[in-house]
Amino acid sequence: MKKIFSFVIILTFVNELYSQNGRFNGWVVSPSVGFVQYQKESIFKTTAYSTSAIIGKEFNLQKNLTFITGAKVESLYGNQNDFSFKNVFIGIPVQIRYYVSPGNTSSIYVGLGIDNKFKINEKFENELLGTNFKGENGYHLGGLVELGYKTKASENTDFLIGINYTGDILQAGYGDVKNKLLNGINLSIGFEIFKN
Repeated sequence: MKKIFSFVIILTFVNELYSQNGRFNGWVVSPSVGFVQYQKESIFKTTAYSTSAIIGKEFNLQKNLTFITGAKVESLYGNQNDFSFKNVFIGIPVQIRYYVSPGNTSSIYVGLGIDNKFKINEKFENELLGTNFKGENGYHLGGLVELGYKTKASENTDFLIGINYTGDILQAGYGDVKNKLLNGINLSIGFEIFKN
């Protein structure tokens, strides 16, 4: 019985995924750049440069409400006490987006979501001394608030531009020194692509 129920749920989800239509059910491709406060608890806190890219899918929930999720890659670059560092994260952001004018070819939107990400690499390097070392990897659960603008670029493509704010709610997987990502501000410019 469980297998039949699971099969029906999966079949319903796949049917819903491929049967949606409208201007709010496309594939989102969106790179972004910005700044974030990077903190190693009780050791240092500095501002780092952030670059990221997301490839995701938008699902229509109601007339002006959508759900977006996908895969995200993010890198942080910064300096602290003669060391430069680079962090790499992979994540699965989840967001609810509200469109102010969903029937028009252009609309302002606001979004609220969760930024799930795993730090998969951290490297510190001092070029003067010729030393480097790797940091700890861990999990970050953060909040996301977004304000943006979406407009029709062509028959199958919309142009998106937005600014978002992110910040950690909790971290896990670190030893004695937690790593925190605070007050991240990013500018994203991207596209939403629709099937014919």
